[in-house]
Amino acid sequence: MLGPLSQCVTCTRMLSWMVTGLPAASCEAFPGGIPDAVWTNTFDHRQEMPGDHGLRWESNGQPFPDWALAEQDDSADTAPDDEDEYAGA
Repeated sequence: MLGPLSQCVTCTRMLSWMVTGLPAASCEAFPGGIPDAVWTNTFDHRQEMPGDHGLRWESNGQPFPDWALAEQDDSADTAPDDEDEYAGA
């Protein structure tokens, strides 16, 4: 069974794979690829994250999805350690 969709699908900054040609999801904040912590909803990207160029989640006309951050595993490390980890290497 698949988990909830990414919070990114309700963000106006999300870029289409068909447009970018990248093999992974990307956006204006993370043009080299959205970090796993954001994509998998273990980090709320309404908050600052190193490497996001000051750009955060912005509604594409839908509210921030309440299901995106529901019932996260408390053992997961949800905070970024440093910018290099999310530089899209």
